[in-house]
This record gives sequence, C-alpha cells and structure tokens, in this order.
Amino acid sequence: MKTLPLIFAVCFLLLQYTYSEAQVVNRQVTSIPAVVNEKPDIRTLETRLTPEFKVTVSTWSAGKISASQAVISYSVRIDDTTQPMEHGVCYSTSSNPSVSNPRTTAKGYTTNTLYGELSGLKPGLKYYVKAYMKLLNYPDKIYYGNEISFTTLQQATK
Repeated sequence: MKTLPLIFAVCFLLLQYTYSEAQVVNRQVTSIPAVVNEKPDIRTLETRLTPEFKVTVSTWSAGKISASQAVISYSVRIDDTTQPMEHGVCYSTSSNPSVSNPRTTAKGYTTNTLYGELSGLKPGLKYYVKAYMKLLNYPDKIYYGNEISFTTLQQATK
C-alpha cells in the first residue's frame, strides 16, 4: 500500500507535464487549453521549408525579327547557383504571357546573356514576351522578367 501514493504522484506529475496549462480543481482537470487541439498552420510550415533566393530575371530585347521568327535576349541570376532550374522565354499575342503560353526552354546556369529562339510566329502580329526562371526543386516558384513586345514583319508578296 506504500506504492499507491507514489503511483498517484507519478500520474499527477505526468498530468501536469502533459497539460501544463490545464486548470486543475480538486485534483481533476476542468479545462484544457485550445492549443492542445490545434493543427499546425501548413502555410507557415511551407514558408519555413522553402528557402528564399535572390533572383533577377531580365528580358532584354528582340532581334533578328522576320515574318515567322525572332530571337529574344534575356538573363537570369540567382545567388544559389547550385539550384537546378529551367529558364527561357514565354510569349503570346496578349499582354502578360506566362509559362502556360508557348515558351522556349533551357536548363542550367550561366552568367552570360541567353537567347530564346521563337519560331512558327504569324506575320504582322504584335507579340509580348517575358523571360522566366523556374526552380525545379520548388515548382511553384516561377520568377518572371519584364515584358517587352515586338511585331513580326509582313510576309513579302511575290
């Protein structure tokens, strides 16, 4: 019978440890703080797990413009060059193109000016273009450069 007070003391300490902020009246738990039942905020967890990088994406100019082709110069910079990435230019006949529009794609990193070759364009149309960079380890992270535009040449008549 000497062990009964010891068992009671251990149980009481465990109860206090588990519910350190619970209210105890007459040795009974009367309320448990809401924090015990809360689920973690998933958005906060994602923020902590996704590192932030210093990224610069620039769309420079359109050149070698013909009735069906153009070459776009652009650059991508990131402070962590070990990150696998996809980059290129996306284009559309509507303003604000995104990667869901037609695009050129390249992989890897360079500090040089990059070139995206657009082909299959329609003559005499205005196209809007943006450079982009996508981190492959974080597919939801897509960085866009500034938007530029150009107009393809009219098809020559014979």
